[in-house]
This record gives sequence, C-alpha cells and structure tokens, in this order.
Amino acid sequence: MVYEIWNLPTRNLIATFATEQEAVAAIRKMAERHGIGYLTHLALTRENEDGRTTQLAVGVELMRYWPQYA
Repeated sequence: MVYEIWNLPTRNLIATFATEQEAVAAIRKMAERHGIGYLTHLALTRENEDGRTTQLAVGVELMRYWPQYA
C-alpha cells in the first residue's frame, strides 16, 4: 500500500509514503510549519496494490490524528 498526501485546492500530489505513520508525521510537520489551519488544504489517501484509492481523512478530519486538536 501507498499513503498519499494531496493538496486539495491545487489537486496536486504532495508526497507518498510506505506507511500511514510516515504520512501522518509529514502532515504534522506541515501543520507545525504553516499552522494548524493548513490542514484544511490537505487530504490523506491510501492506494492498495490494485490501484484502488481510499480517502482516509480530508481537511479538518486530519485533526483526529492529534487528540489535543480534536
């Protein structure tokens, strides 16, 4: 599986990761650098071996990875 971070306004792929934990860590760094509001511009997806994509969290839903913000 591949975990992807997407920029919603531009619909561009920002990065891919082998694990969800790596992707979440990258999102956390983006939020620390740009502010928690930056999460509204992001989506986290998972693509399986068959190429099927599942949306895991979009925008403010990403805050569920950090209970202190939920």
